[in-house]
Amino acid sequence: MNEYAQQPYPEVVPGPDDARTAMLLAEDYAGMVSEMSAITQYVYADITISPRDEKVAKAFEQVSLAEMRHLELIGDAILTLGGDPRYASQGRYWSARYVDYASRPREALRRAIRAENEAIAQYRRHIALTRNNSVKRLLERIIMDEESHIALFTKLLDEMR
Repeated sequence: MNEYAQQPYPEVVPGPDDARTAMLLAEDYAGMVSEMSAITQYVYADITISPRDEKVAKAFEQVSLAEMRHLELIGDAILTLGGDPRYASQGRYWSARYVDYASRPREALRRAIRAENEAIAQYRRHIALTRNNSVKRLLERIIMDEESHIALFTKLLDEMR
C-alpha cells in the first residue's frame, strides 16, 4: 500500500500575504474539511471496522498516519508564516462534530473518498488564493498523497463488489 507519493515535501518559507495564507492553512489544518478531521475520521473507522474487515481497517490506519504527517507539515507552515497552529479555523476551535462516524466498511470507504475529494478541492482553492509559491508547492505535494488515498480506498471498495 502506497499512502505516500514518492516526492519529498517542499519547505515553506515566508512570502507575500503571510497572514492571509496562514489563515487559509488554518482551514486545511483544523477546519471542517481538514487534516484534523481526516485523522479522527480514519482512526474511528480503523477502530470500529477492524473486528469485521482487517484489510480495510489497516488501510484506514495507514492513511491516518499520512494525514498526521500533513497535519504536522501544515502546522509548521502556519508557524513559519507567523500564525499560531491552534486547532482552530475562522475563529472556531476544531470540533468532533466535523467527523463522519461511518463504521461499516463500504460506507466508510465511500465517505472517505468523498472527504479526500473535498480536501483536494479545498487545497486547489487555497493554491489559487495564495501568492506564496512555497505554500503552493506544499499543497500540490499533499494533493498527490490525497489522490493516492482515493486510489487505495477506491480499490478496496471495488474489491468488495
